[in-house]
Amino acid sequence: MKSIKRLVMVTVVLLGFFSTPKVMAATNFGPVRPNFTEEKPPTYITFNSISNNKIGGAEWVFIRTKDVTGQKNDGKVAGKLNYHNVLPVKTDHSYMVLMLVSNDARANLKLNAKNVRASIEIPSTSSNDIDIKGIISADNCGPQNNQAMQFWSTTRLTGKNIKVSYVPGSAKYWTDAKSFNGSGFTLPDDLKSSEGTPLGYSSLNGVITGNPGQNEYVTFLVNVSGQKNLMGLGKGKEILLIALIVVILVILLLIVIVRKRRPKTDNVRRSRR
Repeated sequence: MKSIKRLVMVTVVLLGFFSTPKVMAATNFGPVRPNFTEEKPPTYITFNSISNNKIGGAEWVFIRTKDVTGQKNDGKVAGKLNYHNVLPVKTDHSYMVLMLVSNDARANLKLNAKNVRASIEIPSTSSNDIDIKGIISADNCGPQNNQAMQFWSTTRLTGKNIKVSYVPGSAKYWTDAKSFNGSGFTLPDDLKSSEGTPLGYSSLNGVITGNPGQNEYVTFLVNVSGQKNLMGLGKGKEILLIALIVVILVILLLIVIVRKRRPKTDNVRRSRR
């Protein structure tokens, strides 16, 4: 009986080891910070902290996604703000991700955020839930305008064992100076690096002047693919795993058969004596 229990435990452990862990975190943002309104904006530099943005509502959830399969990566498509924070997706489809960028400091103070950069994080593993993280950073935030800070938010793509990949060369940046009506700025793929890429207003110089309601946007494309193999393993590993499970099940079956036959044999021997 102990042998049977051990074999069952080994099977369970193997299945658990090869399965893909589910992302547990729901849609998130950070850091926790004071919130303001467009009517009463902050007197210092902070990003995406307005609660009643006329276009997007609460700014702290500032990254969203929409399906753009078969469409162009241009301002006309990007400017249709039918994005979602949590979106069920389909494999072999393309999606546009949009990030709001807003220095919410009161406009008449003319406070310039410096070294403003954007970066993104996309998990490389497969899961039923994939969270894409958008990060906005600047060197001189906070009440004294002297803190280097990062502001981040996530958008969630949901599906069955999906994998999400960034489309190289797809990142763009839109401001009033280069709006959705034009071509926007083309951002380098450094957007996907830990350092990110500089933003700006009329140029990508890292400077954005405070003006609540003056929304800038980063957009980029991702592709969604599905795992065609069982449990997301490579074909070779998948075959080995299936073979191992079959062997274990056969051994379990043989042990059960032997255990059932053994008492009958013992009874025959006793009767002969």
